[in-house]
Amino acid sequence: MTAASRCLRAPRWRVAFRLLLALVAAVSTIGALPSTSYAEAIPKYELGVTLDYAASTATVSETVLYPNRTGATLKTVAFSAMPLHLGALSLKSTSVDGAPATPRIDNITIEVPLGKSLQPGESVTIAFEFTLTIPREAGGRFSRGSGITSLGNFFPIAQVFRGGDWPRYRYTEVGDAFFSEASDFEVTLTLRNAPPTTIVAHSGELVARDGQKWLLRGRSIRDFAMCISDRYEATSEQVGSTSLSVFYLPEHEAGGRQMLQTGVELLKWANERLGPYPYPSLHIAESPGMEGVGQEYPNLVFIGTGVVAGPTGRGSYSAYIVAHELIHQWFYGLVGNDQLMEPWLDEGPTVHLAYQYVKSAAPSSYEAMWNNLVSSHRAAVSTFGVDPPLDASVYDYKDDNQYFALMYRKAALFLEELRQRMGDTAYYALMRDFSAQHRYGIVTTADFLKFAAGRYGDGFAAVAVRYFSLEAMRALQPATPTPQPTATMTPAPTPTATRTPSPAPSATAAPTQTPAPSEAPSSPATAETPSPTEPETIRPLSAGEAVVFAAEMPTPPAAAAVVVAATVERQYPVDAPVAGAIGLGVGLGVGWLVWGRRPRRRRW
Repeated sequence: MTAASRCLRAPRWRVAFRLLLALVAAVSTIGALPSTSYAEAIPKYELGVTLDYAASTATVSETVLYPNRTGATLKTVAFSAMPLHLGALSLKSTSVDGAPATPRIDNITIEVPLGKSLQPGESVTIAFEFTLTIPREAGGRFSRGSGITSLGNFFPIAQVFRGGDWPRYRYTEVGDAFFSEASDFEVTLTLRNAPPTTIVAHSGELVARDGQKWLLRGRSIRDFAMCISDRYEATSEQVGSTSLSVFYLPEHEAGGRQMLQTGVELLKWANERLGPYPYPSLHIAESPGMEGVGQEYPNLVFIGTGVVAGPTGRGSYSAYIVAHELIHQWFYGLVGNDQLMEPWLDEGPTVHLAYQYVKSAAPSSYEAMWNNLVSSHRAAVSTFGVDPPLDASVYDYKDDNQYFALMYRKAALFLEELRQRMGDTAYYALMRDFSAQHRYGIVTTADFLKFAAGRYGDGFAAVAVRYFSLEAMRALQPATPTPQPTATMTPAPTPTATRTPSPAPSATAAPTQTPAPSEAPSSPATAETPSPTEPETIRPLSAGEAVVFAAEMPTPPAAAAVVVAATVERQYPVDAPVAGAIGLGVGLGVGWLVWGRRPRRRRW
């Protein structure tokens, strides 16, 4: 008897079930194929920057193709423009789809009226023309000094629409007042009055250069920054598929060599534990505006001159700062978060993991550094008389000293406790898998707590409650069950697309970040399986879940509709009714094929 004849003689519900499994697999495969659908409809920026290098001024034309992925009807699009805080940006014109527009400017927010409603799935083109006056010897990330022009956060960038509205955050000097989503960038930089020896460190990749004109391109990155100098020395090294380059002033050659050594070692270390860095290049640039700290941008980090000119060595503050900023390429770069309202989500992992790197690279220095972090956090709580939960915002701290001393260190203590309780293998699997699942996306505290609880198992809440607010802990409360047909619900994997001055390792300077005592893993961690859902759990079917029937299928067409609807909604961001309609139609079709037609017996 052939396989085909056995299939025809099988009970009809088995035939339906096999067809159903094939259908679900097909839908899943379609969702995994490259497409130009919603998942790829990210903002696209085109910037034409003409920089008068000698005068420290720039003329910029910016065009943004903004797709409405918010799920809401938009009447405006809001942008954050950091140079407004310094009085350094003069907006000359704004247009929407070619028509002039008059934006509303408040603090650092430029809110552009669209003139008509932008429906979900539609796109709009917004253009700005503006000039920049780059501050000299001041301004931090956006400044000119020591022959270096640092262009960080220099253009209007779309805010992230959340909670039904634009956030319209007000600028603060505490932490990093920046929050944006993964986008594509194409930047044309033209230099005027610049020596021919001028070098550009940048986000993205160099596509072409013609004299003093650079064409740069970045894909799926959250921002775009540059450091420009005619005094830079540069050196590079290949690390796997990534070209790592460092840029430094000639009088700081030793610091430049240290940046390269740390960069190479950290990139190998992080690739092994956090997953491969996915971009072809990574730049580390000296920036005098950052003084004794650093600042991360996609594919580029600024390291303050005070750091580069300081002591070197694997256990040095310089090595720690470089490691900290580079780990931001995973936490901030690949996995985004609201750095104003939930800054611990990127600073916590970078602090802790940077100390773990130091422990691996310079074990003799690590213990003293970690002990200093622990004692300085305790002293800071006593000095300031407050100990905010980790989910506090930057607005809950009065200045950077308090922010670094309390949040940075407390976040490191929390993650170190997880590492010690879980063990290195499970801890690194947690961080690597969380990063992979949310790559190019945006996460919340609730996302991390639920993910970590699934890996940690029983007892996680008892650990987390000592670090987070009761409001944040609600994420771990089980959902109230509602009656459903007897079935076991098994979550299906949902692959979602998924900065700051670094603390100084001393109780008096900027806060020290640190990981915990214990050997760093010498081989890639093995991913652990999340704890399975309890059998016979009854609750509503959510997007990204599939039904696995515990017994026989009572009404196969309806069951097909449920599974297909859940799978379709997991792969595509359609509304539940639309997914349900698709699933119902497919399910009824399967039912008609199996129950509405009598199979003819054939001889083989």
